[in-house]
Amino acid sequence: MKNRGFTLIELLVVVLIIGILAAIAVSAYNHALVKSRFSSVIPSTKAIANAQELYYMDHGGYASNTQDLDVTSSDTQALITLSDMRNYKYVMAEHEQFPGAAYIIYQKHSKRFADNIHCEAAQDDDMANWLCEKGLGGTLIDGSVSGSGYVTYVLSGDAGSDRFIREDCPAGYYDKDGRCVIAGVGRYAEEGELKKCAAGTYQDKQGQTSCNKCPPGKYQPYDDGYGFCYGCRVGAYNNSEGNSSCEACPAGTYQDQQGQTSCKPCPAGKYQPYTGGYGYCYDCKANTYNDTTGNSSCKPCPSGTTVNSDHTACE
Repeated sequence: MKNRGFTLIELLVVVLIIGILAAIAVSAYNHALVKSRFSSVIPSTKAIANAQELYYMDHGGYASNTQDLDVTSSDTQALITLSDMRNYKYVMAEHEQFPGAAYIIYQKHSKRFADNIHCEAAQDDDMANWLCEKGLGGTLIDGSVSGSGYVTYVLSGDAGSDRFIREDCPAGYYDKDGRCVIAGVGRYAEEGELKKCAAGTYQDKQGQTSCNKCPPGKYQPYDDGYGFCYGCRVGAYNNSEGNSSCEACPAGTYQDQQGQTSCKPCPAGKYQPYTGGYGYCYDCKANTYNDTTGNSSCKPCPSGTTVNSDHTACE
């Protein structure tokens, strides 16, 4: 009986299987190695973020460099950056061996992403994206591009409706999908965001950084971005700036024109009984009069007298 050896095909299959298992093992080893090395920057980042909160309690703001903080980084391979932007206050750490990924802790008083922890990865860096998503357990923020070709994963916290806003837009412009766009009439731009003029204000020009208060005699009832104010109606007024409504003329007064800052007293011989904003006064009725202005009623003539023709006296 002859001893039968392996055929060439069988040997090739065995080699192929060994190669696949080796590739899987090498990939898993590389992933574990990257995660282990990159994670070494996390303790230093947390220590500096905590030191920033203590600095904020003492100074009312965050430090702009690590030399001002009472802490030192024990990781010589961690490249630490403190944010100096208006909307984003954070501590960012990068590992010198993995420049495609960054670990970011947002401070508690950051305007955006407060108390969040993020991992950013270069879009074209597969290992950095694996590290942020699989290695550190991050959740991708859809459509996020926080820097030049970087995407963002949330490791901790709730990003909510926050999104990344460009801070390099000129005054009067706002960030719209990564482009700087001029603010339209009835709106204004502040720190890269488009905002509506509030009730009582208006803006009739483009590219502005604030809204104007409605002048006395006018009002704007809507928080809806209008470029004008309405004039107070007949029988109503206001005498200050920034009003969202007008006041009705009180009893004894009237206003027969729009856009006025005060009401007129009813003349002698007339009256206005209602606080309803009428544009006229009534004549005193038969055998009644008043001899002063601003009356809400008329006085009856004494017995034995009769009212004169303009109802200002009895005779």
